[in-house]
Amino acid sequence: DFDLMSVCGTFSKGSKLEMTPLKALSSLQGFMEDYTQGLESSADIKQQEQGKIFRQALMLLASPNGIALTTPENIILQASQDIAESASGSINLSAQKNIIGHAQDKISLFAAQKGLSAFAAKGPIKVQAQDDLIEIIAKKVIKLIATEDKIELTSSKEIDLKAGGSQLKVNKDGVFITTGGYFKVKSGQHLFMSGENVVMPKYSLPTAKTLYSNKVNYNWNIKSEGIKEIFILDKKNNNLIKTKADQLDIDNNVSSLRFYTSQETDFTALAFNSDYIHLKQEISDPENTDELLEEVLNDEDESDDVYTAGDFH
Repeated sequence: DFDLMSVCGTFSKGSKLEMTPLKALSSLQGFMEDYTQGLESSADIKQQEQGKIFRQALMLLASPNGIALTTPENIILQASQDIAESASGSINLSAQKNIIGHAQDKISLFAAQKGLSAFAAKGPIKVQAQDDLIEIIAKKVIKLIATEDKIELTSSKEIDLKAGGSQLKVNKDGVFITTGGYFKVKSGQHLFMSGENVVMPKYSLPTAKTLYSNKVNYNWNIKSEGIKEIFILDKKNNNLIKTKADQLDIDNNVSSLRFYTSQETDFTALAFNSDYIHLKQEISDPENTDELLEEVLNDEDESDDVYTAGDFH
């Protein structure tokens, strides 16, 4: 990486005549030659390939008073590698219709000093994690405010609220309140009625049409309560595809795990009847061992039941 302005000179008001585009081009050519030679002499193959790229054609646009690019039709920027934008001031994006961003891997936003804001003058703001969690962490207060309507919290399994050592848990078995301090209720009237189930709305997240959908149904051949954990491994390279911690009741109800892959994949499902799961990998070099790891493995609790794909369906 290099700073074009430091190579070509700073076009300030007192130095406009000191650096012309031709001088900037000459300075840049000298810099690129030294930079390319450094890449080509590197021991890194990737840097050598990058040096070959700089030997090819190069276009430079430089002006002491700015550059404008306009057209009544379309402007297209395309690169086989990266497109970098940098400004000492601000970068402004404006559109009369839509601004759409897409990334195959990830999108990251970071504000170092003055925060991050998102406003919608009309229409909703939607945030979806279609295959994982949404995590919101604040050093101080987290506020949820509805100025003209209600706030709804809905979960298909459980809502768990904890604060200061007390807990409020809501699930299919009922409402459970746990506290080591006082439980105070102030009300003008107290009315307790018979139980009634609430009809839960069903929500579904969109999935990409290009992904392969896979589903594993499983239950246990013994009556055992507590945490169960499922691991999905790629048969080809033994990489972990998906994991899920679940808790079945004593009636041994069937549960399921759905996951997606970018292509048709053969997989192995491992089920563990334990709330303490660890993975062990054999060391190919017996002379290069981790004594601390060996000590932990020798002291492990062998009472946990382990089931493989053949023990459940």
